[in-house]
Amino acid sequence: MISVSRAAIIPCRSWCPRSSSKCTDSALSSCESCANAPTLTLPGFTGWLDRLANRAALILSISFSVFIASWFPTPIIMDLLEQPARVKNSFIKTDGLRAWYDENGNPVEPFIIGIAGGSSSGKTYVAGEIIKRLHNVQSIAIISQDSFYGERTPAEIDLAYKNMYDFDSPQAIDMELFTNVLNDIKKCRAVQLPNYSFNTHSRLPQSTYLYGARVVIVEGILVLTDPALRDFFDMKVFVQCDSDVMLARRIKRDVVERSRDVDGVLSQYLKWVKPSFENFVLPSSRHADIIVPGAANSVAVDLIVTHLKTQLTQRSRFLRKTLSTTSPRCSDLPPNVRVIASTPTRNALLTLLRDPCTPRTQFVDAVDRLAAMVAGEVLAYLPHEKCVVDTPLAVSEGVRMNLSEGRHPDANVDANVDANVSTPGNLCAVAIQRSGSLFNHGLRRIFPDVELGSMLIQHDTEHGEPALYHHNLPRAVKQAETARHTWVLLSDSQCGTGAAAYMAIRVLLDHGVLQHHIIFLTFLVAKRGGVHAIHRAFPGIQILTAAADPVLREVEVPISGNGSGKANTFNEENDAQENVQTHTHTPTHRRKSVVSLEVPERKKYWQIVPGMGNVGDRYYGTV
Repeated sequence: MISVSRAAIIPCRSWCPRSSSKCTDSALSSCESCANAPTLTLPGFTGWLDRLANRAALILSISFSVFIASWFPTPIIMDLLEQPARVKNSFIKTDGLRAWYDENGNPVEPFIIGIAGGSSSGKTYVAGEIIKRLHNVQSIAIISQDSFYGERTPAEIDLAYKNMYDFDSPQAIDMELFTNVLNDIKKCRAVQLPNYSFNTHSRLPQSTYLYGARVVIVEGILVLTDPALRDFFDMKVFVQCDSDVMLARRIKRDVVERSRDVDGVLSQYLKWVKPSFENFVLPSSRHADIIVPGAANSVAVDLIVTHLKTQLTQRSRFLRKTLSTTSPRCSDLPPNVRVIASTPTRNALLTLLRDPCTPRTQFVDAVDRLAAMVAGEVLAYLPHEKCVVDTPLAVSEGVRMNLSEGRHPDANVDANVDANVSTPGNLCAVAIQRSGSLFNHGLRRIFPDVELGSMLIQHDTEHGEPALYHHNLPRAVKQAETARHTWVLLSDSQCGTGAAAYMAIRVLLDHGVLQHHIIFLTFLVAKRGGVHAIHRAFPGIQILTAAADPVLREVEVPISGNGSGKANTFNEENDAQENVQTHTHTPTHRRKSVVSLEVPERKKYWQIVPGMGNVGDRYYGTV
């Protein structure tokens, strides 16, 4: 027989032989009575005792799960015990994203819910039930705390493979990154969510792009423990579940999804998970606005959804009518709008665009030429510098575009950064689909290497409010580190109320593009229209147009049959330029309003007068 330390065979919080009571120390090494008490044992007895305890705990937990499922075979209990593999970060989009900003261009915060609870208590299940009960919500995102585990050192990864690393401690979470991401989401900014792999115990190089969610559900065991995180939540929820059910579900999850062995799962549970629940997770429940039971929680979920719908209604914005009337009594254009010089070539091209009898081939050529003329004026707004050119015969002075900034932005905070090193800039173009893409050929003539992007913005039939359905932005815009150094040429064929351009500008700003780096290109604007609203909200935006018409008027027409009364509703250019007599066409279906599930009987839109008709349909031959 060999004498060994009592600490080698008695786990934490065990029965102390000296004090004849339960040990209250968090670690046996700090308890002299336990650590110094000698005992006699046979070689191998320690491992045999641990394995026996693990097997007994496993049998008890599984037996309890079978007992519950057999005596209480309710769908909720079965869902708690047999949930499928979960997707940590998910984004659900059911409809176009309506205005998330006010008439001054300021973002309206999304509604963020924080859901905490013990490991495998059913947090993801509750989040899923909330989503099921939400109808006609444009976009919902679920963010898991597990994605924000910090970077592990090789030694820590080795401990994690041996189930000897504490993943349930607040120190395991990268709280700084977690807080920064939630702060950006609260301000309606685009974010890149990290992805963490429990198979490799490391953060994956690929991130998840997230933008535009109006309801954000953040779930994790520790989301209510940190005061900085709690400040971001509009509603705080705690899921309370029986400890035996949580243990049974954790065993199944870790064995199936994370390729763990049962002994390791039980050892980790007793050593880390259970103490963390008692010390951190359970005490955080006092910060919750509502405590949801782990089973039979339909009533609690209904209460959450009812409150959520009320909040979303209060945060809805209807701005197009306001944008169309935001103009002074005089007919002067705001100072940020510039009409290109009136030349015979420009006037001839505008005549071809306004004339409905212009043949399509000639019309397409006129559009491309006028787009190139407008794009050529962009050089006056872009940074440029003088240069010297060696011609075949002599030396000549010239001008070259230079988007690089003269001083590195990090020079003031990082001594290792050379202040004289310039930051490279980028130039890209984003078209408001579909008529904004009419500028693409003209832009390519002036800037052959410009990267092109797009946004699909449609207007609902009943109220004429814009909604963002899709965006494919250039890489320089989607990356936060390059967006602030990127110049964007935003294009749409016409600007009446400016609702589509207003939304597109807000998208670019939410991605980090600076106001004075955005130049809006268009063929036609209304002098009394939305250009004044754009200037009031975004004074740094420059607008470049080929012409400006004096009148913008609101029109409402009946929708006949099962159609929308027009060929399509792609963007504001279509809504602003339809003639009342053209509403006799009957398409095969009618779009529902993004504001209401009901199909409206009348359509509202705005006309620029005298205007130039539906340029997009004429260009693409879809009239």
